[in-house]
Amino acid sequence: MRNSKTQKRINRLLALLLVVLVVLCSFTACNKNEEDAGQITNISDLNGKIVGVAIGSMHEDIAKHFIPNCTIHYYNSPADLAAALNSGVVDGIICDGAVSLALIKENDNLAIISDPLSTNEYEFEARALAKISEPKDSTLKESLYDTFIADGRMDMLIDGFKTTALISFTSIIIGGLLGFLYFSFCWSKTKPGIEAKIATLFVWIVKATPILVFLMILYYVVFAKTSLSATTIAIIGFTLAYMASTESTFHSAFKELNHGEEEAAISLGYKTWQIYYKFVLPPLLENASTGIKNEIVSLVQATSIVGYIAVQDITKVSDIIRGRTFDAFFPLLVTTILYFALCWIFVDLVRIAEYKFNLRRRTPDQILKGVEHK
Repeated sequence: MRNSKTQKRINRLLALLLVVLVVLCSFTACNKNEEDAGQITNISDLNGKIVGVAIGSMHEDIAKHFIPNCTIHYYNSPADLAAALNSGVVDGIICDGAVSLALIKENDNLAIISDPLSTNEYEFEARALAKISEPKDSTLKESLYDTFIADGRMDMLIDGFKTTALISFTSIIIGGLLGFLYFSFCWSKTKPGIEAKIATLFVWIVKATPILVFLMILYYVVFAKTSLSATTIAIIGFTLAYMASTESTFHSAFKELNHGEEEAAISLGYKTWQIYYKFVLPPLLENASTGIKNEIVSLVQATSIVGYIAVQDITKVSDIIRGRTFDAFFPLLVTTILYFALCWIFVDLVRIAEYKFNLRRRTPDQILKGVEHK
């Protein structure tokens, strides 16, 4: 009882500290934005400050040439650059001339602060932008319309959700089955052969490789010259990754078992497959259920990177909407809700199966099935 009260007090204290931290961060951000807005009027004012550029562009070299003392931050898209500038993360950004015109058209508080920037090495022209005032808040109705209604964005979100659900569900089913079969194969081998060693090496390579790197290897190298779609390649990659993680989950759960029943079954003359399916598998699945649920959540979250191989999943659609509306709140909010819903559905299905096949819920008739009473 005393420990329970102490734990509650600690939880309340942590919650209070979290609220205080959020409030302090908000005040700090607001003060910084108010101080910085309007102070940068030309490109020389960016010396000693933070400048944002797009990843993979020549703007980095232009920034180093015209603003030698700046600190450079890298972003994926113009929408990310505008969001960073509006939030005060960066003090200025450099982008192409056409992009800069589009940004100031959608963001009245941004302004071009330089003449066209170019060097002898690069023929194209870029522009530097800075924030001259705080952004105007859109009404709730306008934000909701821009996020969900305009240009068929609701259909885009639905299609993105279907793509993420397809990749996740297929990878969980096939990868889980392959992981289970691989574990069963390894369990049945008292002395692993060359095929088992090769399979183990492959599983370790998959587990040790970051999933993004693994997907890009599959997309740009292994299947580069095939007609497979990006979605199919993503399913293959996540299936192999989930197979490796599932095998590890089963292996860890197997170590926690009480192996006395196996030894007793051996002494009673049961065959190997009977021992596995009657005495090893039931408690193994029960022990592994928590790990399997955690791996399912991790897989669904990891699918957010498939946009790197041109798959329009939930996260990619959210990026597209942010790029068109320059509003991050509602696209990111709906993305979070959709991922949460997907994780909840898959984990709940595992809970239902776990409850249905729980050994402790067997009736006496089920326990004694096949036993003859004299």
